[in-house]
Amino acid sequence: MSYKEIKSYNWTKLFVDCLMELQDYGVKLEMSKNEKIELIDDGSMVHGYWDDSDSKNPVLACSTKGTIDKWGPIFTHEFGHFQQWRDRTDLWKQNVRFTIKEQDAIINNKPISEKRMLKFLSACRELELDAEKRAVGLFKKYDVPIDLDRYIKGANLYIFFQNYLYWYRHWCQKVPPYEIQELMGLVKPTFYKGYKNIPKDVFEGFKKYYPPCKNPRLL
Repeated sequence: MSYKEIKSYNWTKLFVDCLMELQDYGVKLEMSKNEKIELIDDGSMVHGYWDDSDSKNPVLACSTKGTIDKWGPIFTHEFGHFQQWRDRTDLWKQNVRFTIKEQDAIINNKPISEKRMLKFLSACRELELDAEKRAVGLFKKYDVPIDLDRYIKGANLYIFFQNYLYWYRHWCQKVPPYEIQELMGLVKPTFYKGYKNIPKDVFEGFKKYYPPCKNPRLL
């Protein structure tokens, strides 16, 4: 078996092991050949999601368009959210206190109290950070062929963007931050010690590509 074949096998091994565990916990798996899949809650189009709003019937959904090295990182990130639910982590417990309506209010610029929005964004940011770190741990464990520096830089932008939603009040539907090379050049290829504050250059980069909402609606 060639080196390339071994690396490809490692992706398959990771995927199959995750599938077996998801099955053991009764998770419904929804895989789609479409580029993006629709979130049931608000109709947004995404590459993948984890939904445990119905604790008895959790769902992991992921687009499988293209090769596994393209969608495998997305699947692994969502699997990280499954692990949070499985372990009933403190971060997961903090996040489930919030509702879909609050998320909808933030990303669709509907009225919400500033205090509640800040608490929601903080909880979401920490939950996403934990999922990204879990994903990186799995990449290393299975020695999959992935550019870890690039993945972590993309993760950093994704996590900082959770904060930026306070100003933007929309989701990055068309082009996510990690697909913009200029923004990728503004973050480190390692995880930061903290994400509460967006670095100034990153904030200015977000403003350039995602202009702040002109009329943010607050209660």
